[in-house]
Amino acid sequence: MLGSAHHEYGQQRLWGTVGWGLSAIVSGALVDWYSKGLLQKDYWPAHVLTVVFLMADLVVVARLKFSIPDKRMTPSAVHRALWQPHVVLILITLVVIGTTCGVLWTFQFLLVEDVALQWDPDFPHLKLLLGLVLGVQCFLAEVPFFFLAGRIIKRIGHANAFLISLVGFAVRLNLYSVISNPWWFLPADILHGISFGISYPCLTSYASVISPPGAAATTQAIFGAAFFGGTGLGGLVGGRLFQELGGRKAFLTVGVFSGVYALVFIATHILLKRLCPANATRDVDSESAYEEGIREKSVEEEEVTSKEGEDKEEADKVEIEEVGLVERKSHVSPSESS
Repeated sequence: MLGSAHHEYGQQRLWGTVGWGLSAIVSGALVDWYSKGLLQKDYWPAHVLTVVFLMADLVVVARLKFSIPDKRMTPSAVHRALWQPHVVLILITLVVIGTTCGVLWTFQFLLVEDVALQWDPDFPHLKLLLGLVLGVQCFLAEVPFFFLAGRIIKRIGHANAFLISLVGFAVRLNLYSVISNPWWFLPADILHGISFGISYPCLTSYASVISPPGAAATTQAIFGAAFFGGTGLGGLVGGRLFQELGGRKAFLTVGVFSGVYALVFIATHILLKRLCPANATRDVDSESAYEEGIREKSVEEEEVTSKEGEDKEEADKVEIEEVGLVERKSHVSPSESS
């Protein structure tokens, strides 16, 4: 729906983060209020809110206006777009980033709890700390970086943005492994913006740039599958590491892996630029290359539209000629016909 402004996706996505953070606070407060005097927490208010929000979401989405591309997607066009060396590298990178996010999303709170209880076995502010961690990630990390992601991607390009994200993950996870005072998780989580807050809008923007005409949604779905497939893998790998090594060493291992992969990524990226210069514009690793990629995509879409217009005009001419021929035949008398 953003068209050529797809790099501004982060400015749309940040409102999802706002809703996520606010709903967590509101639902938590309602659950505490509803559970007063009970031996166990009753999560009925959270279930009710979920149903209400999903119903509201259905109403809003049903009113969205989507443009239907004239060009029908062909599997061969998608196959050609995805099997470019640079694109394959980005897909692998998304699996790596997704795996890292899977470890974080599944086991970060367990690590925070372990560190807090090691710091003080009777740590009295554990739930407050977990809530603040979520708040920092939402409002101090994701929201500003989602807002700025478009400018960052346009300025440095997708490849460099992915590199910054990988380095951000590496630094963040390595910091987690050495924290002894649990309150230090709060400033460390500002790196959530540099890591996830840049990579996720970059995913959507890059998929839109390299997608063939008429296949933008399909291409974005494939890129999303690579990322979220990685998150599932992260839960599996993280659980094994957490069990075998413990929380600190598990996060240290994943952090070191992210840093090593960042070096592999940039080295492979530079190598592919030299070996496959024809694909450099689709790699869009600078502002000029980014704009060139946009121009190429626009030209392709214009060529497709022009070709479809010419085909339609030709078909209309043939139809008009056939109608004229039928009309002339209908006006011919029987004697003339004989």
